Amino acid sequence: MSPVTGPIALSAFIEVPYRLYRDDACWVPPRRGDCRRLLDRRRNRFFEYGDVGLFVARRGRTVLGRIAAIHNRRHPCEGFFGQFECVDDLAAARALFRAAGEWLGERGLSSMLGPVNLTTNDECGTLMEGFHLPPALLTAYNPPYHQALLRGCGLTKAKDLYSWEWMAEGSRFPASVGRIAARAERGGVTVRHVDLSDFRAELERVRTLVNLSLGANWGFQPFSDREFDELALRLRPWLRPEFLLIAEVGGRPAGTALGVPDVNRALAAARGALPGTGLLRILRAARRIDHGRFLLMGVLPEHRLRGVEALLLARLEAAARQAGLRSVEISWTLEDNHHLNRAFERFGCRRTKVHRLWHRDLC
Repeated sequence: MSPVTGPIALSAFIEVPYRLYRDDACWVPPRRGDCRRLLDRRRNRFFEYGDVGLFVARRGRTVLGRIAAIHNRRHPCEGFFGQFECVDDLAAARALFRAAGEWLGERGLSSMLGPVNLTTNDECGTLMEGFHLPPALLTAYNPPYHQALLRGCGLTKAKDLYSWEWMAEGSRFPASVGRIAARAERGGVTVRHVDLSDFRAELERVRTLVNLSLGANWGFQPFSDREFDELALRLRPWLRPEFLLIAEVGGRPAGTALGVPDVNRALAAARGALPGTGLLRILRAARRIDHGRFLLMGVLPEHRLRGVEALLLARLEAAARQAGLRSVEISWTLEDNHHLNRAFERFGCRRTKVHRLWHRDLC
């Protein structure tokens, strides 16, 4: 077991999934520059309030796996783990979790939750169902044996996260949704596209709406202004105004819905290549994207049950059809958000993936 110190060790840490998944047709290799940026203390705003310990497990000179122990000071008692990758070897996995647990325990933390990379606003969860599908943008992927390794390391289920698929053919919102949306419009609710020419101000409006509307959700961590800026700048080359919506009541923001083309379908074409050739592959593949990801929808508490949600959904569906998208992944929803899950079933969506967050006491 080795802590990661220095650039050579960091490169070995980053390369683990590229080696483990090189023959996996479903895996979408992230850009190596993005992997480095995530762990760069000077470039990732997470390190303004958090710290990370990185570890790799070796047998001889062979790297068997990796893990990140995550101390998020916004959570005074609970630590986190992420970046977990490992061969199908329980001894190696146990060594990784032992190192992560000791690192977190030294900081006075009594439990760990994960995987998260590095917060719940990033990729999170262990894939439990849907291994035959490629991961959508900003979602996690792993082989089926990961769940057995985690159980063998003493972790238990904390919460399952559901992904749903909307198909242009076969999925239709019920007529009742259209009636509710129309009634909301008659009542003064309006929906507009985000104005990308006023990007900074619009970004702050959306961030405020997201934090206020989702703040009570299990596992949600409010975005700081810098964190949201970083996410938006990362996605900006792929943003399309018709998928970025703000609902207003009386001219004041009341809710938001955000979707993006699933750029992972283009990133897969690059296979983790360096800038240059890889970028050209991405740009060529991006022209053929016909799949999207619906990232989130939030409505301020005082405007719920007024049809704002129905109007936002109706506008997103119309935008997806007009853009020629054949399918959209809606992810994720909490397993115990029964109201929303039943709604997606009524809309003709089908559940395609399950990701799981795991918990383990450290005491």
